[in-house]
Amino acid sequence: MKKSMYILVVIMVLIMSACGGGSFKPDEFSKDDMAIIKIETDEKVKCGMSRLEAEKILGKGEGTTGIVSTLEYASGILIEYREDVVASIKLNGESKGNYKTARGAEVGILKGEVLEKYGHKFVITENSSAIEMKYILNNGEELSESEIEDKKYGLEKSYNASFYFDTSGYADSIILTNI
Repeated sequence: MKKSMYILVVIMVLIMSACGGGSFKPDEFSKDDMAIIKIETDEKVKCGMSRLEAEKILGKGEGTTGIVSTLEYASGILIEYREDVVASIKLNGESKGNYKTARGAEVGILKGEVLEKYGHKFVITENSSAIEMKYILNNGEELSESEIEDKKYGLEKSYNASFYFDTSGYADSIILTNI
């Protein structure tokens, strides 16, 4: 009886750890990183998604529209669209408890926790008020250092994740951008 209970506990732990977003590892990047998740429903809004798809999750936004549109949504979300495609996602203070990044970072996270989740490999700026990371892809593959320096790749293959911190070291905004 004790042995079968032990086996059941081990199986449950393995299942729970597999469901906890374990597919992301520090110092690795994929386009799946460029998304936020609505905590209540587990729905994703990601860079590259159409405005119509995003607004099914976020509701109707308010702001300026045109070739480049910047719209603000309830719960502290600001989206920049290029030709009605999500190009940038910003989480503000109101988003805390409502939205998180695909890796589980949300407004209020400590700087050290950001680095635990994302790693140091892609950090281009790190100081007391910000951590900025840059990812550059070529056909879905990470570029080598020499390819990045070559700069022959278009901006559509460059992704940034930026975290801005208050004086106590807590994130007060998070920005995911496809520049």
